[in-house]
Amino acid sequence: MTEACLPRGARPRFAIDATPYPRPDAECSPGRWHVHHDACRCDGTCKTIPGWEYQFVAALGQLRSAWTALVDVARTTHGTRLAVTAEQIRALIGRLQTAGQAAGALPAPVAVLDAGYPATALTTALTGMNVHLVVRLPAKNVYYRDPLTWPGKVGRPGKFGQRIKCVDDPQPEPDEELLLPDTSRYGTVRLACWRHVHPKVHGDRTYFAGWDGDLPIIKGNLVRVQVEHLPDGRTPPTSMWLWHAGPTILALDEVWRAYLARFDEEHTFKFGKGTLGLIAAKLRTPE
Repeated sequence: MTEACLPRGARPRFAIDATPYPRPDAECSPGRWHVHHDACRCDGTCKTIPGWEYQFVAALGQLRSAWTALVDVARTTHGTRLAVTAEQIRALIGRLQTAGQAAGALPAPVAVLDAGYPATALTTALTGMNVHLVVRLPAKNVYYRDPLTWPGKVGRPGKFGQRIKCVDDPQPEPDEELLLPDTSRYGTVRLACWRHVHPKVHGDRTYFAGWDGDLPIIKGNLVRVQVEHLPDGRTPPTSMWLWHAGPTILALDEVWRAYLARFDEEHTFKFGKGTLGLIAAKLRTPE
């Protein structure tokens, strides 16, 4: 399995996602909080259930497959998810560097995360690490180009240039576009990329609360993915937006295919729970 997920010379790809360990009846067990779960016990709209949450790092194959190689797991809570995710990626890079020294240099890996992970904060937390981040973004996020400047311009230097909103037809025009006609599962795929953009960072919330000094400018690449149809034939309701940040530029085709491979980890969760009994044990403590 390891050879299938990490073929010689290919860029390693890893999916990072959390899965719930439901414990709705264990009222005396410590550390429970409302974790995401479809079988909620309320009105069916909250999609949460009391329990624990564990985050797995899985190596993805280069070919389409329902198999992954799990390489790490850690317990997370709502307040620790960002710190745990950054630490898991740092530990992964350390192990890959050791493996690369033993078997020849490996390309910088790609860590793929779904919507719900803070792309800006993760990019900042992993500054200087030899890793590519690909994170799905919520719709209607806003990013900015660098401000325009010219010789002789007076006044305080600006921080934000043209505004780019994550909607189907944003302005300004993208820096790069790619058309993939007649793909086997998605029909015609249109990719567009705005390079070296950055969001507004607020110093009164989340990761940047209490930031010492000037708030950073976090740059990355904004990628829009538009497909003709989904694998089941449905028309997608809106475009998909991805954030990419890393030591080098990645081809647009590699970015969106890396994100699609993330769904293989979902099959691993189903196999672990349904066949291996991953959450069958009625444990008292999360440890």
